[in-house]
Amino acid sequence: MVREKNQEEAPGALVHPTLGIIKEEDELEPRVGVERIIESMEEIEEVCTDKEDPTKVIKVGQNLPPTIKEKIVSTEKENHDVLAWCHSNMIGISPHVICDALNIDKNAYPIRQKQRPIDLVWAETVKVEVEKFTSVEFLREALYPVW
Repeated sequence: MVREKNQEEAPGALVHPTLGIIKEEDELEPRVGVERIIESMEEIEEVCTDKEDPTKVIKVGQNLPPTIKEKIVSTEKENHDVLAWCHSNMIGISPHVICDALNIDKNAYPIRQKQRPIDLVWAETVKVEVEKFTSVEFLREALYPVW
């Protein structure tokens, strides 16, 4: 009953039956939904931390006590030059901090899956994202054997 009601309210959306989360269909991948933006429960104030670059802003809750808000803003303003504001600012992260590898049993027989076609728009989007992350050394090519 809840699902039917929510489907009537949002005809082009996917609804989770127990949580009641409404997801809109993504144009690149229609099977995967995108959750609607959930807004903050309190009003948020944007504070600029760098006078030379107005894009460097932090968001602080307006309901915070003035002393705490002042401490947060002053700490951010003092340290704005060491904070990472974009991916290119985070170069040189040690692989010991974050690294992903495949857990493969050495005794298992490898099976190569067949190559499946991919949508051109989706492929271009993935290519752009991968290039963005490889240019700032977030990703690198993994060297696994060809099966």
